[in-house]
Amino acid sequence: EYSWYAWSTVWDQTLEDFAAGDDTVRPRDAALDRCWELGPACAGITCVWQHFGPVGWRTCTVRSGRLVPTPGGGTGSIVKNHADINASDHNSLLDAKWGYILQEGIAPVWVSEFGFA
Repeated sequence: EYSWYAWSTVWDQTLEDFAAGDDTVRPRDAALDRCWELGPACAGITCVWQHFGPVGWRTCTVRSGRLVPTPGGGTGSIVKNHADINASDHNSLLDAKWGYILQEGIAPVWVSEFGFA
């Protein structure tokens, strides 16, 4: 399955290990940035969903390993869709997956919505 996005959210699952031994708790965006810095050593981040105050992912850690079920809910992981690349390679990956359709004039490409959080 092809995904435009570099990340996918998986509810009620945790990545089993800390990436590169880094167990620092960070806000979501800082954890995502750190995961990109770690490159292939980081498979994604695991976070606790906060239901009170400012709702959302507030306490996250950079992780590696496989996804394992998290009993009780309230936790989730944001995993790299393309763990074997770094941020600078993302555009090349997109071109290889579907960008060539436009570049080689095979068919028009229409993007109806675009954005990154």
